[in-house]
Amino acid sequence: MIETEQLINETENLWLNKLYLFIEDNFRNSFIPSHDHTHHLRVWNNAKALITSGNFANEDFSRDIIESILFATMLHDSGLTITLSEEHGAESAKIFNSFCQSISYHPSFFEKIFEAITFHDDKTYKNCDSQNIISTILNIADDLDSFGTIGIFRYAEIYTQRSIDIDKIPYRIIDNITLRWNNFSKTIKPSPLKDDVYRQFSAVINFFSSENKREINYLLDALKLSEGKYKTIADFIELNKTSKSHFIGLLKLENR
Repeated sequence: MIETEQLINETENLWLNKLYLFIEDNFRNSFIPSHDHTHHLRVWNNAKALITSGNFANEDFSRDIIESILFATMLHDSGLTITLSEEHGAESAKIFNSFCQSISYHPSFFEKIFEAITFHDDKTYKNCDSQNIISTILNIADDLDSFGTIGIFRYAEIYTQRSIDIDKIPYRIIDNITLRWNNFSKTIKPSPLKDDVYRQFSAVINFFSSENKREINYLLDALKLSEGKYKTIADFIELNKTSKSHFIGLLKLENR
């Protein structure tokens, strides 16, 4: 474990700042706070926790594999600046390729990173290679950022930006997050982590249930009215903190 953590630290020291500045600049002219550079950093932090969790004890997390997971997590949603569709992974993979060319570096597992990024938002997981640990970690780490209070905000924002009919948004979210939970559940062994994620999954399901229509509509309306006035989740909450709606209580930031 100590060796793995040391490899993570060394990899971060070498690449994290470069990747973070790149992804921050990538989103500079795009208003997508739910999937911006801060989302990518959270996904990488999730990935680190998964690598050291013991759930993948049979995997050899070599320096090259850890580096590959870092690249994948920090660039996976970059393509949203090109298209907001669920197929944005293909554009993200192109940006990953461009980034590597710009720094004259070819990662050892380039093809596996490219594949993982391309198919990361296919929540049927049919195109994901179960033997590609880079893809497995990226998918779960990304899914973890869709649960809990942050997930409520992120889903509402991106589905609104995709111009999905407002009456269909809750059903689309419930279907999508259920697929994410099923993938997480079958991959991660019983543990306090799994119990905690289930509670966060349930929080999203409960918020977007048909019985909560008033709060759902308020959140979606608030997002539309606030567009351009906030840059982060925290900014959005601050902007709406005087609201009488119950949803504000659900959108308090959590350190996960």
